[in-house]
Amino acid sequence: MFSEKKVELTEGEKLFLDSIYDLILNPDITEEERGVLISAKTDLEKTGFLPRVMNQLILAFRGNAINRTLTKPVSNFYVNLYNTTSLMENISGAATLSAAMIPIWSVGGNN
Repeated sequence: MFSEKKVELTEGEKLFLDSIYDLILNPDITEEERGVLISAKTDLEKTGFLPRVMNQLILAFRGNAINRTLTKPVSNFYVNLYNTTSLMENISGAATLSAAMIPIWSVGGNN
């Protein structure tokens, strides 16, 4: 009856989504981590609202990061995610954030 509106992602958002997808397929992560990443991937594909997805990921992984119980691939991803959001906290606007992420995520930032 109602058709869903297709969300157009920026290049930065696409690169971020690709990094999430690669992590989901990584056999070295836990099922709990995979579930968080799948939820984030689905949310970003549905809404296209990157800042919310990034904040949700940081909140979801923060406890394990503090306790040092994240798997190595997710720990590396979390560090890059945290550094990205810290770097951009003074920049306003989701479009600016998305565009600014291109250099960070395109160099294999989650390795």
